[in-house]
Amino acid sequence: MDKRVVTIIIFFAVFAVLLIIGATVFVVRDIEVSFATAEEANVITSEEIMAASEIETGRNIFAISETRAVFNIEKAHPAIKVINIERKFPSTIIIHVTARIPILAVQISGEQNYAMLDREMFVVEVVSQAELIARETQFGYSLTRAGYQLDAADVILGEVVDEDASNENVITQNLIVAFEKQNLLNQEFSDFIAEVKVTRESGRSVYDVAMTTRSGLDILFEANSDLKDEVRLSYAWYCAEIARVGSNAESVTTGYIAYISDDDNEDGYFTWYRYSE
Repeated sequence: MDKRVVTIIIFFAVFAVLLIIGATVFVVRDIEVSFATAEEANVITSEEIMAASEIETGRNIFAISETRAVFNIEKAHPAIKVINIERKFPSTIIIHVTARIPILAVQISGEQNYAMLDREMFVVEVVSQAELIARETQFGYSLTRAGYQLDAADVILGEVVDEDASNENVITQNLIVAFEKQNLLNQEFSDFIAEVKVTRESGRSVYDVAMTTRSGLDILFEANSDLKDEVRLSYAWYCAEIARVGSNAESVTTGYIAYISDDDNEDGYFTWYRYSE
């Protein structure tokens, strides 16, 4: 028999075997949900998450769209974040999830409602002012208030606020990331910063940032390319000042600290100004 014919026969034989294996072995038979903490299992059931994913048993495990499953789950249950979807061969899908932690409350323009956003600017919930206060009581901490608003069209429950929707919102997210570098993550950020204002005067290209701490002190600087350094320096100054005054920490609960540029100092520095009595 011609060698070329033999090669073709072998190829199709192997292909047929692979099809059979794919159709009988690598088929989804089990779907599991893994919660980051045991408490999260009391908030939403595994059955609800599996149903929202629309992953079906009996399908080839390689044909599962992780992107579609994540979108489906987070759209149906915005308070849940999908960490990843694991294929455990030959036939198991494991959906790893955790709870989203709202840290920022942004008022919706023209409304009395607020968008509750997490660190990714994901819209976890849209609530009234009264509902927001109730949620904070439930959480045990207060969300940071945004000193700007978002258009209703840009607030889509179960989705991230688009970067093009608001420069102020993008800068705020960068501030949150910068504070994470200082080990203030999620609730710790809200526990430190009560309000974030991001404004720009007419004719200027640079935005001004004004953050009010829970202690009442304001931190002021421009949102330029050194944003992370400005956060690092201002927070370091604040912590050092609190440590210095010790039991008189209330003395740094009024006034503001501002970034001062210095050509002789690569980083510049912060200094404290007390408001006039």
